[in-house]
Amino acid sequence: MWTAGLQFGYKGITIGGSVGYDNQGMGSNYYTGTDNATRFAGAGIMYATGPWQVSFLWMGSINSNGNGSNTVQSIAAGTNAATFNGSGGAAGTFTGTPGINSTVFSGPFALAFGSETANKFELGANYALGPGVKLTGGGMLINLSGPSNAVTATTWALLLGMDVRF
Repeated sequence: MWTAGLQFGYKGITIGGSVGYDNQGMGSNYYTGTDNATRFAGAGIMYATGPWQVSFLWMGSINSNGNGSNTVQSIAAGTNAATFNGSGGAAGTFTGTPGINSTVFSGPFALAFGSETANKFELGANYALGPGVKLTGGGMLINLSGPSNAVTATTWALLLGMDVRF
């Protein structure tokens, strides 16, 4: 694992960024020959003048997914209990010898291989109403994608609040 970053500021503008790599302490998957490493980066900019601060941030990562991703086969009614491929029942059970004839790599319930990505965007602002009191607000968008429905999603949030310090 490694990470590196820089930040510079000049006349109310601050710009920063970082990059990194993490293989979770593991090497390549023995059977797929692909690692399960994550490469990530982030960048942001902030402008501050008088009582105002406005900022934007992007963070992203990509995982090579050498161990594969499950697919959600069903979700039990009234619960959040998911049945994944290879988890038994109607979805089947993984059988065979990995690398030779395992149903992990082929068949209707095989794991899905391919990169998994995550991107996060944030926009924020605050205004100092007075000493120790700030009005804050912002929004974020998060987009996750990959080779199966278990690792794909999009979500967003709007935020509003106050920062009070004594």
